[in-house]
Amino acid sequence: MKKILFSALAIALGNLGLQAQGLAKVQLIHNAPDAQTVDVYLDNTLLLDNFEYRTATGYVNVPSGVNTFFIAPANSTSSADAIYNLQVTLLDANDYVVVASGLVTNPPMGQDFRLSTNLGLSAGTSGEVKVLVYHGSHDAPRVDVRGADTSTVIVDNISFASFSGSSFITLPSTADAVLRVTTDDGATVVASYTAPLTTLDGKTAVVFASGYLTPPTGAPAFGLYAAVDTNVVALPLVVVSVSQLAQEALALRAYPNPTTQNVQLDFSLDKDQQVAFQIFDLQGRMLQNIAPATFNAGANTQNIDLSNLSTGVYSLNIVTPSGVQAVQLQVTK
Repeated sequence: MKKILFSALAIALGNLGLQAQGLAKVQLIHNAPDAQTVDVYLDNTLLLDNFEYRTATGYVNVPSGVNTFFIAPANSTSSADAIYNLQVTLLDANDYVVVASGLVTNPPMGQDFRLSTNLGLSAGTSGEVKVLVYHGSHDAPRVDVRGADTSTVIVDNISFASFSGSSFITLPSTADAVLRVTTDDGATVVASYTAPLTTLDGKTAVVFASGYLTPPTGAPAFGLYAAVDTNVVALPLVVVSVSQLAQEALALRAYPNPTTQNVQLDFSLDKDQQVAFQIFDLQGRMLQNIAPATFNAGANTQNIDLSNLSTGVYSLNIVTPSGVQAVQLQVTK
């Protein structure tokens, strides 16, 4: 399907006579959950035929200047069938991101279908990952995106159909990180996700919230997704929900704290289960990941070597199938 889709795109763009005009680059992302496939037109030319939900184009050349994007039902015959259109001005030699989000059928107020545009970035830099964040979950409130310890604010108070800013955020690619989606006051963690920064070295990514926070039967659920060129991948979920966090009373205790090189972690389980341990710095980068092992119900102890850490404050997470709890550690040398 994708090979056919992008072959058709190349032919369509060729028919526009691009050599006679300036060019801009555009990445399109389909994130409207109740329109599984749509057709996309640029003015009267079909660009994308049966464009699927949670898929993306790479950065493709389009004519610069004033353009109108039309969104039509799948298998449409022309842009006259469009259910939505948006006129945009694309500057020569600039990159743009266009995201479709919201509901097509009977949307509540403020959750209607729309196209959102922002400056894009088609080329990355080695040693880092360039990230643009988009809030595309129509029934989710304003949120923050924070680091592992929640005190580091990466994106502040972002609302539906909004981008994190006109510029991409630069994150180091030396270690994977945890992104925590919190309420806009930072008091409650809604969900946490692993950002695989080490595998995205030198790339750019649009990270977008997708799906229903409260899904109807059969509808796609909330998640974070990353569009990297033509690839859209789900970020692995760390914390499933706040309610699940409350179900597990771990009686978590770490000592000595502060510590110089070792810490003993005491915790209690209500049943036999798999437990993993992770350590993050204040920027949300994962520094240690102790693979899951089975622990028995009742009191348990885990000793963790911190000798490779420099002086500073870290977040030590204990991860169970029910969720995550964390304790802040201070390391002194």
